[in-house]
Amino acid sequence: MLNKNIFILGSTGQVGKELCVNLKKNNSLNLYCHARNFVSAQFFIKKKIDVIIGDLNENNVIDQISKADLIFDLAAPSSGSLTEIKKFYEIRLKIILNNMKRNSIFVLASTMNAFGLSDNRKKLKNYFLPSSIYSANKRYAENYCKSLGTKNSVKTFVIRLSEIHGSTQRATENLKKLI
Repeated sequence: MLNKNIFILGSTGQVGKELCVNLKKNNSLNLYCHARNFVSAQFFIKKKIDVIIGDLNENNVIDQISKADLIFDLAAPSSGSLTEIKKFYEIRLKIILNNMKRNSIFVLASTMNAFGLSDNRKKLKNYFLPSSIYSANKRYAENYCKSLGTKNSVKTFVIRLSEIHGSTQRATENLKKLI
């Protein structure tokens, strides 16, 4: 992926920070991270990672979306009713996918629990009901992003994350010390 423009949305969370730090090591990429405000951007500024500051619907952010060859969206609302969270994903995904260039790539971070896990079986299985409200909302976002991607000629992918650990998480550092 030589000289490709990669834009990480939801980059101020733990997975986003880990992804940005690791992608920064590849000098053949043009990496940009998103932060909603200057305070949230400090991590990236300190790490010398290019950061775009603003709300998702601001011109500078939309401009970066339109230039990206690949966008990772790691954002998820921390609270809200089912209707509010559904609306969050609808608005967010419309802004992103309607402004991406044709044949670019969009990756949505979801959860492995979007299709539920049985207590008796440890392997992921396509259950009718997701295992939580968060998982149900992520499943909705997965389907909505695929639909918008098809409409806008954007290649969409879903990555279903499981347990998250990394160098920016204190729990990981504590585990290293204990080991």
